[in-house]
Amino acid sequence: MYDYKSPQVVVKSSMSFTSAATILTYSIERSSDVYSLRAVVYTAPTVTATVLTYTYQPTPGSSTGAVVLGTITIPVATAIGKVVYKDIKPVSLPEGGEIIVAVSTTSTAGAGQAYIIFGEDPECNSASPNLIASA
Repeated sequence: MYDYKSPQVVVKSSMSFTSAATILTYSIERSSDVYSLRAVVYTAPTVTATVLTYTYQPTPGSSTGAVVLGTITIPVATAIGKVVYKDIKPVSLPEGGEIIVAVSTTSTAGAGQAYIIFGEDPECNSASPNLIASA
């Protein structure tokens, strides 16, 4: 699936699924194609399934023009160490923006890591409107 580009992974240290909050902010440093949204479970969610929302913001710190890349639902009692994922149609994102992962539906207990699988665009320097060459 990732033949033509080197897959990269962005990982955030352990976070709680018990409060609605941003759990990962990733600044896009090179034009990239996002392929898969993932989360590994460290503590099983209880009572309510956890929902994580992955959003692209073209301007860091601003929700103007934001696009939801997808959501992941982590079912109640998902075993520790299991990875819940959603492969998406590759989305090309230019450098300069950011990806935000937020807990949008909380569980009574639960924790894990959210991460993203993407490939960097090898032609990003010639095609990006957000890159400025230094003198």
